[in-house]
Amino acid sequence: MARFDDVHRLHGVEVVQAARAKQEEMTDARELLSLRVTWRVSAAWASKEIDCTLKGILEACGAACCKGETYWPARASGTGVCANLGLRGCTLGDGKPVTCLLYPFRLVGSNLVLHGRTLIPKSGYCSPCHRRGGRSIAENNRRNFALLFGEEVADEIVRNTLADRDTTVEVPAWVLDALEKERAWEASNTTPPGRPE
Repeated sequence: MARFDDVHRLHGVEVVQAARAKQEEMTDARELLSLRVTWRVSAAWASKEIDCTLKGILEACGAACCKGETYWPARASGTGVCANLGLRGCTLGDGKPVTCLLYPFRLVGSNLVLHGRTLIPKSGYCSPCHRRGGRSIAENNRRNFALLFGEEVADEIVRNTLADRDTTVEVPAWVLDALEKERAWEASNTTPPGRPE
């Protein structure tokens, strides 16, 4: 028959082991939190009126961001037109590169701001769509934000932008992984194959 001291000692060992396991879990959680990546969506930039809709693209800019020899992925085709550009937009659909889903936003540090050449009068890719359509770029890019960050976050970005507040978003790991692959494709001037939808 076990004595009280033996049971108490065994129970104590279990408590210590449980406490150590909990501490390890908390350490893992802290490490995960330290790996968490956030981006800030600038309301000042996201509130710009840019008609980046299919109508705006077809009637105003002609998909200028998908053409030219300066930026990837259009540069990769060697023709000056992205190999994935069709008559009604991107043939990759929702599987287009994260870089394209973010456009005309670009990551500077941990801030999403409008691409530097976006609104330059007459030569900016988005200048023909600027001050057209009556909606902010955050509203027009809401679907892309939803694909990247989820529906609730996309709604939050739009709400905050309309209230002139920046939004901090937690970036899903798959987005970071995709961007890393895209940087490699860009460096090797490779046409993007698209992401699995």
